[in-house]
Amino acid sequence: MKKLFSKYNYICHTCLTLIILLLIFCHRSDAYKDYYNVLVLHSYNPEYVYTKIFNSFLKEKFGEYEKPVNIYFEYLDAKRFDYNQYYQQFNEYINIKYKKRKIDFILCFDDDALQYLLAERKNLGSISSIPVIFGSIANRELVYFSSLESNMTGVFEDLDIAANVEMMFQILTAKNIFVISDRTTLGMDLYEKARLVFKNMEDISVEYLIGVPWEEITKKLQKAPDKSALFLISYLRDDNDNVYSLERVNELLNDISLPVFTLLTPLVNLGGALASYVPTPEVQIEAMIEILDSILAGNDIRYIPITMNLPKNLIVNYPMLKRFEIHKSSLPQNHILINIPETFYMKYKRVLLPAVCILFVLSVIVFLLLINIKKRKNAEISLNREITFLKQLIETIPEAICYIDNEGYIKLYNKAFENYLSSDSGQIGECKLFDCISDISLRGDLELEGSNLTSDGDFKASQHLFKDRNGRIHYLKINKKQVTNGDGTLGFLIVMTDITQLVQMQESLRGQKRRLELTLARSKVAYYERNIKTGELQLNPLAYEILGYDKEEIKSISQFKALIHPDDRQSYESTIKQALEQDRGIYNNRLRIRKKNGTYMWVETTAVVTERDLDGRPLFLAGIFWDITDDKIREMKTKQLIEGLYTSATIDALTGALNRKGLQDKLSDLITKCRDYGKDISIFLFDIDGFKLINDTYGHLVGDLVLKELSETVRKTIREDDVFVRWGGDEFLLISMISLNQALHIAHRLRKNVESRSFSGMHVTISIGISQYLPDEPFERAIERADKALYNSKSRGKNSVSVERR
Repeated sequence: MKKLFSKYNYICHTCLTLIILLLIFCHRSDAYKDYYNVLVLHSYNPEYVYTKIFNSFLKEKFGEYEKPVNIYFEYLDAKRFDYNQYYQQFNEYINIKYKKRKIDFILCFDDDALQYLLAERKNLGSISSIPVIFGSIANRELVYFSSLESNMTGVFEDLDIAANVEMMFQILTAKNIFVISDRTTLGMDLYEKARLVFKNMEDISVEYLIGVPWEEITKKLQKAPDKSALFLISYLRDDNDNVYSLERVNELLNDISLPVFTLLTPLVNLGGALASYVPTPEVQIEAMIEILDSILAGNDIRYIPITMNLPKNLIVNYPMLKRFEIHKSSLPQNHILINIPETFYMKYKRVLLPAVCILFVLSVIVFLLLINIKKRKNAEISLNREITFLKQLIETIPEAICYIDNEGYIKLYNKAFENYLSSDSGQIGECKLFDCISDISLRGDLELEGSNLTSDGDFKASQHLFKDRNGRIHYLKINKKQVTNGDGTLGFLIVMTDITQLVQMQESLRGQKRRLELTLARSKVAYYERNIKTGELQLNPLAYEILGYDKEEIKSISQFKALIHPDDRQSYESTIKQALEQDRGIYNNRLRIRKKNGTYMWVETTAVVTERDLDGRPLFLAGIFWDITDDKIREMKTKQLIEGLYTSATIDALTGALNRKGLQDKLSDLITKCRDYGKDISIFLFDIDGFKLINDTYGHLVGDLVLKELSETVRKTIREDDVFVRWGGDEFLLISMISLNQALHIAHRLRKNVESRSFSGMHVTISIGISQYLPDEPFERAIERADKALYNSKSRGKNSVSVERR
């Protein structure tokens, strides 16, 4: 029996051990995992419009899965960081965070995220071999390289320029197109495609604004002719390195009076653009989910093709459609209208029936209250209390108040009114008003004749002198009002206000104003006063005389602003706004004002807030201005003389490029700026191949023309902040804040631009040498390396580019 029990015990222990091992294996094995872990990598920050839209649709789609899906969102924020330093730190972050977390799939959105995975995936440790499904990819090169990977597939967004242009002309009768793009890789790629599309449209005028700052774009568009439209390709940053979010671009577009067709669909959603012909985010997400479902069904990702042709829809902003009077019949069948305002019925249809029911119930309650006698008596008692309260309140009012009936007998008056009654007035109700007034001259002003009534039934207010019972003289303002009910007039309410101090103060102010006007007239200083709330503007006679206008031509602040020179209006608006917001409220400025004869005069003006309301908001602004035109002319002549002397000393007269003196003045600031911003400095040294032969054959005048035309070609090729120097003879120096690889790209483009055109009827080529300035080395050393590279280009047969790296 003991042996049997021992054997049974051994079997139990063995089974328990096997069960524990099996549970551990199931817990660690992916085959028994009842959820998915998905890493979602975005190119931009979480607040980017498309990022929010994609995240919303992903959560909705994954919520429909039978198994739970754990979504881990990561954001490259590629538009704000330099990838050379940032990617390494981002790699470390990803490796640490997901070292012990099993990721099943990676979904990436937009070009920067896919480019990051292609370049850095091998450095991502445990997630380097996980299947990747990409979406919203507009760069075909990235799609091509991803197709070479064994575990990558996805969806190509296909920003079709030709289809968008065709759709734009289908709904707009535009003859002038402004094409706006930035100089990002995607922006330049789409810009080249746009050029090919518009090239074949001979009857369409096209102007390209590539990388242009928005202030300059606004000035261009303000002068746009009729039947103009805007085709916005991409605008994430301008040539001044200003970065624009889509929300900021949308705000800027709201100030544009032209219809905007764009490839950036969020601008249509936000309301700044008219339309966009692209695949919707919903379509892209559905295509990606379809690929993911195929993988989950057991299909090998290597054999799942990349989706290249997504269906497109014309996304149309309804308010813009109405604004530009575009009929819906011109839209294609696959259009989608967004931002449609809700009608009253659509907005409140769910609450209308409950509201009607509630209104009916309230009506019943009100009816029951009206027929309730007890509550009516309570209301009468409450009314009597209010009457008592009003009588007490009237006694506290400093103005003299009196109520008389239709026959003129006094029925009610307050204590302040006693000062205007004679000593033998008698009892209330027994004395007529005209017999009780102490000053006999006042009685005429209290006559209650119909001729004194205004259109609304009140009597006209009057002001006059009055002697009280003590013999003191007062200025009184008298207001009279009829008291009526449905049957007619019950009586009259008379209110008399003592304005003696106010009148005396007004007379004092009038005297001060006359003395001030006399002083200003003698000193040729004009005076003005502005009502900030109403916009009214009052000027003294000297101001009208100086400007040449009459009073009717300048009586509001809007009329005055129209006379300010356009270049000075922004300064005026900002300084006046700053003055009104400050506690001191002092405004000083110099600006130009157009006189009646059409000429502009310079004035210097100063003003101060003279009155504020109880909340501290300014009500009135008073100021002076005087003519400083002669002083300004002398100042500008002196400035022009100094600038002319400086320009002649630093600019090469023939080519317009800087000379060596000009370079010397700019070099220190350029190096400091590059250090502060962490930028590289690349140096180009180039000359014309065989220039001596040109001079010997055609003469120096022709050689000078070639140098001049070459300089113009270089300026059209380089950026605005590049430094262009004539180094000597036909040798030129170009300094740019770019990397060596970027410099090599620009150098080849410059060489091809020169090779492809004619200079004074001759074919000319250039040879280029490039070097990079190293920190803390003499700048001449970098130029020597560029010169060595130029020598290498000459040795290789000319018309070439060489780089000297060290």
